[in-house]
Amino acid sequence: ESLRNLGIIMRMQGKFAEADSLLRQALAINRTIFTEPHERTATNLSAIALTQYAAGNGQAAIDYTRQSLAQYRALLGEEHLNTIILTGSLGFTLAEYGDPKEAETLLRASQARLDSANGAHRNQFYANDLALGKALLAQGRTDDALPILERAVAMGKKQFGEGNSRTGEGLLVYGKALVAKERYAEAEPFLRDAVTALEKNKRGQPRLH
Repeated sequence: ESLRNLGIIMRMQGKFAEADSLLRQALAINRTIFTEPHERTATNLSAIALTQYAAGNGQAAIDYTRQSLAQYRALLGEEHLNTIILTGSLGFTLAEYGDPKEAETLLRASQARLDSANGAHRNQFYANDLALGKALLAQGRTDDALPILERAVAMGKKQFGEGNSRTGEGLLVYGKALVAKERYAEAEPFLRDAVTALEKNKRGQPRLH
């Protein structure tokens, strides 16, 4: 636990190599103690995946998220919140670095089990919507992406506030979708607000992944 927690702190500080080393040590120790699948092993795999994603190593993030998800499925089943979140996380990473069709399937499966009115589900619901919009755009399905991204923008503003970086990410993707439809005048204010939110985050504290 101590090694994993220290690794997470290193990741939050942007020290990805140090974080990865500590998390892999924690994983190796867990694998000598516990029979797999085990929740601690699954948690360590997920922590490594998040570190790899934050460092921009997309394929490694996908691989470790798959391993973590497989353990959660075996331990907890498809309906447990941890499994639902990991399903969405894998879809999120695939939308950016992998197969957008597989990403869409996973994200829709995760969304179907989440309730946007439930406070414990809202952050994941927003992340899923944003990633689903990206996956649909990558497939050239802009008309399908637009209403999902519009919902994500509205949720982001309500959940995180106008100037938050997470809201800015949603504004940016929605603006790009409008540009893809040549709706330039509509896209401009969303893109301007996105830049403002994201630049504000750069000037402030480093983003915590």
